[in-house]
Amino acid sequence: MGFFRRFTQGMGHATRVAGLAEAASSWGWEAAGDDPFAAGLTDAIHGVARTLNGIFRTMTGSNDLMVAGTRYRDAYRATVDGRAVTVANAWITIEAVVAGGRRAVGSGVVAVELSTVLLIGGIEPRGRHNGIPGPEVPTGNASFDAAYRVVGAGRLSKGVVTPEMQQRIAARDDWAFIAQDTTFVSICREPFATPDEVSQRVRDVLAIVTALPASVAPAQVDHSVDDLLARISRIDDLEQALAFVQQLSDADRQRLAASPTPLAKFADVRTPDEAIGRFMSLPEAERVQVLAMFQKTQGG
Repeated sequence: MGFFRRFTQGMGHATRVAGLAEAASSWGWEAAGDDPFAAGLTDAIHGVARTLNGIFRTMTGSNDLMVAGTRYRDAYRATVDGRAVTVANAWITIEAVVAGGRRAVGSGVVAVELSTVLLIGGIEPRGRHNGIPGPEVPTGNASFDAAYRVVGAGRLSKGVVTPEMQQRIAARDDWAFIAQDTTFVSICREPFATPDEVSQRVRDVLAIVTALPASVAPAQVDHSVDDLLARISRIDDLEQALAFVQQLSDADRQRLAASPTPLAKFADVRTPDEAIGRFMSLPEAERVQVLAMFQKTQGG
């Protein structure tokens, strides 16, 4: 990464946001290091940052990872209103649209924890190129749909992006949103320049998340079953899944049943036949959410 480091330092982009470290400390935030997001999420952020700057989501004709990579600065994380929140400036180099050459650009990123998996892939302003792959799902609001595209799972995504969310998102035209697993990420075309910008953006993104309908995403994030989900993440095959279901204690079943996770409906399941029957009895949207959870645990 030596080339990228020299490039950004030469352009002045290695400088931290003045006063942010002190402000973050006063807020009770912790430094998140130089790699605050999983690789898959970083790839998605990179692609959206590129299209927000008017170029293709992926660089064509180059295998130069030093040029194509993403570097983070000013990354901090904390729990805000009961949700894990991570902020950072993401720096990438992009090729010029017309004249050739490359330049460094930064994007302000805010990632907020969700209470469940959303059935949308993201929301982005309409531009020269699409940064979020997938089919477009109209919201039914003609003015919003003319300015933004929502990527989702067809009719299963209906009602996810509420009128209040639309209003808050339409407050600016230089940001996009990714919904990946149980994380909602805002990427803005401009990097954070002051601590006040960071604080305000966090409030803005939290307001969008809390405008999700309760029928889609419970308002509160429940961590009481984190240990159960960690055990589920280690399941590799059907035999292990059956053993897990059979070995759940009554206390585990009660905690799982009371949780807002898609697996709550399986708390009393004890055999493979019961599991299959319960799964098939769920509404289609809930079946998709369950499948998305297992795709996540299996690295899908």
